[in-house]
Amino acid sequence: MHTIFVDVYNSDVAVFSSDAERVAFMREQGCPAEPWDSAAIASSHIDEAEDGSPRFSFVIKPHASIAVWAHECTHMADFFCDVFHIPISIEATEVRAYLVQHFMAGIADFTAHSKDPSK
Repeated sequence: MHTIFVDVYNSDVAVFSSDAERVAFMREQGCPAEPWDSAAIASSHIDEAEDGSPRFSFVIKPHASIAVWAHECTHMADFFCDVFHIPISIEATEVRAYLVQHFMAGIADFTAHSKDPSK
């Protein structure tokens, strides 16, 4: 697992290489996460912990392309916009773009560590 911290929202996004790993971790954390399509190359998730707080996560399999990363990062940015009441509009487009950029960088870091654990 890898964590992408989003300090301005005091939140983090967990990144996993399989959905089974995501579900097991979330359940250990008191979040009744449900399994997703195991055939999916990548996925974005927002689950709710028992205390009602959101738990954000990605599943990014090793063969997912950068285009797929961007697709999933857009979903995650939308999750953040919804949870933190950021309007999705022309006026707020820069906030959403920064979120997508930050998530892309975090996934790049995750995949670099997955290929070379010494990083």
